Amino acid sequence: MNEYSLDKVHSGEGTFYDPTSGGAANIDDIGKDYYTAAMNNYDYMNGLAGAYVEITDKDGDKIKVLITDRLPEGKVGDIDLTREAFKKIEPEVTGRMKITWKIIPFPTEGPIQYLFKPTSTQYWAEVQVRNHRYPIAKLEYLNASTNTYVELPRQEYNYFTAQSGMGVGPYTFRVTDIFGHQVIDTIA
Repeated sequence: MNEYSLDKVHSGEGTFYDPTSGGAANIDDIGKDYYTAAMNNYDYMNGLAGAYVEITDKDGDKIKVLITDRLPEGKVGDIDLTREAFKKIEPEVTGRMKITWKIIPFPTEGPIQYLFKPTSTQYWAEVQVRNHRYPIAKLEYLNASTNTYVELPRQEYNYFTAQSGMGVGPYTFRVTDIFGHQVIDTIA
């Protein structure tokens, strides 16, 4: 995913919306403490669900937002801010503006966290990675019987799926962000 780096600036159009339900990334409980936005489908599906980005408008005004939702009809680079976030950098009457944006570190402390879907079992599981500084590109678990890492496919709703399960645990995960940083973690 070389198209993303801390130095790369992306451009698109900024609009606003009023979210009426939870966002596609399933991180609404985290999003309540931050300004949030929906990202165009291309970037969102390339691992930017849960990304923290800094948006700059044509006048140089900036706002930091957490990507909690998906904008299927948006073009590459487009971001749909919540109305509250939009109004922090542009008058609401504008409705649409040229923007640039870049990925920035999410302001978090403490270790990475793993949220298992409540319906997960040893035979089927879904895991969401949380509390990470940069967007997650890949989640793998260590298959105890083969001693090899198995990549879990990411779903559009920001969970990684172990279609045949991962056994009873404990689990060893290898998490890789979009910049290639890796963490190996064992959880009970």
